[in-house]
Amino acid sequence: MSEDNKKIKEQLHKDWDVKKTALTRTFKFNDFVHAMQFVNTVAAVSEEFNHHPIINVAYNIVKLELTTKDTNSVTIKDSVLATKIDTLV
Repeated sequence: MSEDNKKIKEQLHKDWDVKKTALTRTFKFNDFVHAMQFVNTVAAVSEEFNHHPIINVAYNIVKLELTTKDTNSVTIKDSVLATKIDTLV
């Protein structure tokens, strides 16, 4: 893991997985409705930041992947959005 990614990991919730090219985190909700409410809120926040995650939904499980596609790496955009997403749960 690069020094930059180590610093990012230290700043994020422990459930974020920091890889070379992406931040990932899996969220589990009570049911599909709550999972989709979370997804819709993440979508709205992502629009505000103009930075959009890859979102996978499987019933009550939501997996987010944050990456900066222009650089194919983790950047400050990803860590800022991850921190904001953490306030939603």
